[in-house]
Amino acid sequence: MRLADIKFEQGKTIYGPREDSWLLAKAIHDHASLVQGKKCLDMGSGSGIQTAALLLENPAHVESTDIDPHALEATRKMVAQ
Repeated sequence: MRLADIKFEQGKTIYGPREDSWLLAKAIHDHASLVQGKKCLDMGSGSGIQTAALLLENPAHVESTDIDPHALEATRKMVAQ
């Protein structure tokens, strides 16, 4: 699966993927060796794009958190795809 194929939820309170989101996701991909086999944390997960970017690089574990329960639910839905 490619990151570009994943549907990310957006809403009033959910920060949907924007240019900065895609730049950070690319940096994760470009430096995948820093993630592979590691425990990772996505703080302020929003739509979950960075959680998805991390999961695509084979980490040992990814923990996502956000103060907005709608964002957490969006991330859970995205992971379930």
